Amino acid sequence: MKIIKYLSISAALLFAAGGVQAGHLFTQATTNSPIFLAAGTGVTVPQLTTEGSSTTSRGININLASWSAGDALRVIIGSYSQLFSFDSPPAGTSQGSTFLNNFNLASLPGIGSTGFAAPDSWRIESVSGDGFTFTGYRIYTDANGVLDGTGAGLLNQTVVTSNSVPEPTAFMLMIVGLLGFAITRRKVKVRALRA
Repeated sequence: MKIIKYLSISAALLFAAGGVQAGHLFTQATTNSPIFLAAGTGVTVPQLTTEGSSTTSRGININLASWSAGDALRVIIGSYSQLFSFDSPPAGTSQGSTFLNNFNLASLPGIGSTGFAAPDSWRIESVSGDGFTFTGYRIYTDANGVLDGTGAGLLNQTVVTSNSVPEPTAFMLMIVGLLGFAITRRKVKVRALRA
């Protein structure tokens, strides 16, 4: 299934409705190729250059392949971190199997007038689902310009890494809670024995 997703990317990119515009695709550089991100993996994007200042509302446009039910991704730029879920997208999101757009982001801390300035880097992570293929982007940051795929450094499958901070699952939260309870109970018991 994952191989099919990866191999079907080229055709999907060329004909994606609403997703492909000049400047989006980092695959325009001959050294770069589509990146498949399985849940729990991500890629740090080296942003070498940006476009001029944006007159558009702050927003994000990401080019994908096989973006579907169950998938979720996180965009991290400076101190800004936003989760996008296919099943429960943030207000103002439009999406399809090949793109994700949101221009309803009133504030992007960390990329405003004092934040991001190229050369710098940002990160996109696959959080859940069957995974998807990442192929391009344009991120509007007002005063600091537009981050776009054309301005990206080396991006291919070899630069994919595990997410540094995994999403807490219900099981993980339960274990942490039980450990906290056990430690507290032990401390109370020791105090009682000393009394």
